Amino acid sequence: MSPLQKSLLLIVVMALIWGAGLPVSKIGVQTLGAWPFRLACAFISVLFLYAVFWKPVNNLSTTLDPILYLKLFIIAIPNVFLVPVLNNIALERLSISDSTSLIYTMPCFTSFFVMILNRKLDSFSIASLTFCLIGVWLIIGSFQFSSSHLIILSSAVSWSIGSIIAQRLETNIDFRVKVFWQVTFGCVCAFLVSPLFLDWPTEIVKFRNDLSLPAAVSVLFMGIVGGAVVFYIWFYLIKLQSAEYASYATLFSPIISITLAITYFDENPSASTMIGFGLILISALTVNILRPAWTSRIHRGTA
Repeated sequence: MSPLQKSLLLIVVMALIWGAGLPVSKIGVQTLGAWPFRLACAFISVLFLYAVFWKPVNNLSTTLDPILYLKLFIIAIPNVFLVPVLNNIALERLSISDSTSLIYTMPCFTSFFVMILNRKLDSFSIASLTFCLIGVWLIIGSFQFSSSHLIILSSAVSWSIGSIIAQRLETNIDFRVKVFWQVTFGCVCAFLVSPLFLDWPTEIVKFRNDLSLPAAVSVLFMGIVGGAVVFYIWFYLIKLQSAEYASYATLFSPIISITLAITYFDENPSASTMIGFGLILISALTVNILRPAWTSRIHRGTA
């Protein structure tokens, strides 16, 4: 299998996982609460990755220098810690449809930040950002702007920044060890911060009592598939291609999420939400499909 074929296959798999991620997380968040659900998922992710990659982790971890650990920690903060936590908190109050539409502004922010870092104006990125902002305004314009809307948008920004950091921060070690320590650092951060938002003894007892079968399945799915597996694929795609290329996977995920929201959660997105979602999808297609196609055409014309 060629690198391109492998990348496309991974994109499809990751899109399916992320597409189911927000609806499945909604079940766990509604039953257990945002923080208990996030802590359980993070812990399961670390256990699963260690069970699979224990040998390279044990062999290399003792030889890693402090600077490398620091780099892995920096990469983990936006991608593995902030994004899942912010998503879970927002899902307590926002519908799946609104959350999905807003979180997938990530490719637009990624393209915008890349344009700024490269110090080069890009008409496609500017057009994409314009469509994106109009779409966001339509989604939140019919409601009173809430902290939950700000939280989910902050998650999208954090996701885009984390993707760029993951690509630009060199960490030349076994990829499996890299993913394990990033997920571990994300888990540690979640546990360290959690006492600020929940009462540990009370919440632990409540978690045990509230752990129904659907909640347990959602924890296992988001801990193993939606956590460990999808982060491995995400970072591998960034390594194999680029941060912008990895964002291709997000183009298919929101369609799956909104379909599940309508089918299984009886949500009925408003017209403004659907139009806003369409504009955000167009903005993502602009930078991830139209721009590469145009660039390729220009290069063929000048060859």
